[in-house]
Amino acid sequence: MENYNIRELVDRFLQAETTLEEEERLYEFFQKDTLPEDLMQYKEMFMAYSVLRYDKNSLHKGEEVDQSAVVSIENDGNSDKSGKGKKRIFSLYKKICIGIAASLLIGVLGFSAYRHYEVNRLEKLYGGSYMIINGVRIDDLTKIEPEIKEGINKAAAMEKLCDLKAKQDDIESRMINSINDKKEREYIQKLLCD
Repeated sequence: MENYNIRELVDRFLQAETTLEEEERLYEFFQKDTLPEDLMQYKEMFMAYSVLRYDKNSLHKGEEVDQSAVVSIENDGNSDKSGKGKKRIFSLYKKICIGIAASLLIGVLGFSAYRHYEVNRLEKLYGGSYMIINGVRIDDLTKIEPEIKEGINKAAAMEKLCDLKAKQDDIESRMINSINDKKEREYIQKLLCD
């Protein structure tokens, strides 16, 4: 029966409808080592919240406390008239929405910063470059970067081909020069040229 009540309290907690006493029951319940399988997913969350809770008895003697803060912590001025305790100002739903909005803002700002970095990088590499496609001059580096890279890759491939041809010509020349017989040398040159 207690597990059913705990499940109901967890649901109410997630909807920000529990009182401080009910939250204390939840914190104590989730301190147990063995829990029902379906409630294990909440254990870490309630353990974390239990560390943050306010405990009047944990204060050391002689320690001064701002009483207005204690009242604020105990009921936050939002106790309902039935005496069930405070309701949270922000529900968990609102906190999640704020977190998502903040994450999206960070993502947008991060993407914007990366985009700015990328444009500056392209400007340093290809500043002043442009292409004429179908009679239209395009100098937006973000649009012509793939074309520039393709051109650079083709040039690199041609350079490798030229190097390979130069090495081949060098090897042929050495081979021909190593032949002492003039007729045989001319015959091999003729074969290589065909």
